[in-house]
Amino acid sequence: MEPDEISAAVPDWEVGDAGIRRTFSTPDYGTAMALTVRIGLEAQRRNHHPEITVGWGSVAVSLVTHDAGDSVTDKDVELAQWIDEAAST
Repeated sequence: MEPDEISAAVPDWEVGDAGIRRTFSTPDYGTAMALTVRIGLEAQRRNHHPEITVGWGSVAVSLVTHDAGDSVTDKDVELAQWIDEAAST
């Protein structure tokens, strides 16, 4: 996918050479962990696994498709859109 196409599909995500990335703010560590678990379960269901970093009040997620030459694919964008929705509820 082209960077402009990715940005249009997931405007809150940073598009870079190493894929797409977004950091979500949460009110506390427990909420950050709960979001991380939800992301992990959905990622496992999709067999598409992001890099996730959890901190007090934050969850950073990075997505890239390694078997597509470390490119951003529809799989990344679709999971990013799901994560956006999960983080907003």
